[in-house]
Amino acid sequence: MFVRVRGRSMMPTLRPGDVVWAEKSHTLARGHLVLVKKTTLLLKRIVGLPGEKIDWRKNRVSVNGKPLSEPYVLETSRLEPTLDGTWTLEYGTYFVLGDTRDDSLDSRKLGPVKLEDIKGIVVRRLWPFSAFGKLLGLILCLGAAGHAQPLPSPPRVLVFAADNQLAMPIGEYVPRHGWIESTNMYLEPPPGEVFTVFGLSGRLGEVTIQDKHQPLPGSLPIAWTARVERGATGRQPYALAILGSWPGADDISTEISLEDPLAVRIVSKYLKSHGLQVEEPILTQAIRVDLDGDGREELLLCAHSDDKALTEGKPGDIYAVALVSYGKNRKQRTVALASQISHKPASRSMDEHRHLYGTRDFYRFIAFYDINSDGRKEIVLYRSKADATQIDVYTYKAGRTDHVLSSYKPYYN
Repeated sequence: MFVRVRGRSMMPTLRPGDVVWAEKSHTLARGHLVLVKKTTLLLKRIVGLPGEKIDWRKNRVSVNGKPLSEPYVLETSRLEPTLDGTWTLEYGTYFVLGDTRDDSLDSRKLGPVKLEDIKGIVVRRLWPFSAFGKLLGLILCLGAAGHAQPLPSPPRVLVFAADNQLAMPIGEYVPRHGWIESTNMYLEPPPGEVFTVFGLSGRLGEVTIQDKHQPLPGSLPIAWTARVERGATGRQPYALAILGSWPGADDISTEISLEDPLAVRIVSKYLKSHGLQVEEPILTQAIRVDLDGDGREELLLCAHSDDKALTEGKPGDIYAVALVSYGKNRKQRTVALASQISHKPASRSMDEHRHLYGTRDFYRFIAFYDINSDGRKEIVLYRSKADATQIDVYTYKAGRTDHVLSSYKPYYN
């Protein structure tokens, strides 16, 4: 979007009358000039990132106890005395200041700003023509040692969405740190938080937490739930929710017939390779999606045996599989994300078989999304167990899958 600078709070970097171009981005870094939507649209600079402690003392900024070098601030704008303060930034919040410190409405008065209030980053100055060009190289904020700081982006906090509720945390992806499993299964998000919901087709929309539900006093903390308005979650009963506002396409996959000959053949071949002679397996999901952005679609399949067909005194094949099939060197290859396969002989009772192999789970793909911004979509798999819900996240690259997150919640189905 085009933005005309009207005030002097960003001098000398930007002056009144300058015209800049801003773009929507969820990769925010210290030093970025951003558009912040409050009662009006403000143009400010990010100086504090999620998780940091910001101190404002004697007109100077410290981050986590270290003075911040700010060569873009004129010393003459530091002369006016201001109130000191300290802020600890929660996930999804940023501390923004104007470069002209004695003439700026910013986080010192408004407080930290939320990710969803940041409408874009300034990437180019368009006017005056004498100053036309990119701004990113100009707005890097130097650290205490005088070296350019790395450009981190906010963490992705992942939550399982069920109907019009957020049911349990899955974990996080933190840039430069990687995948972090949830360490507190019973932590409720507060009302007012915004989550972006993703499903099989891509981005479903955004939801806001209306309230939270907790177990009755004295009862076991089986699982928290947080109610959200129905809308995005109504398009798909089970989905992935990510804290904050995130972009994404809304038509990334194609569901195909559960009787597709290739899909049936792939599952049958996999079961036969594990000892079950099943010619016509029961498919419950068949989806085509380009996971790694190479222009070729992978085939994702779930299949389950019919438990009602099992009877005492008769043999039976029991299976639950979640597979990824892909083409390589003109051959179809298959990798299993999850599988449970067993054969019950006629001489074994159902109870004896369950004692040996457990109760069969039910698998379902619920989302494909590029969570870690590497150009490839992660796979989110839902598992309904006899006594729990489990959510697993997998990365995919050229036929290789990696199980990076798993969240297990007893007694929620």
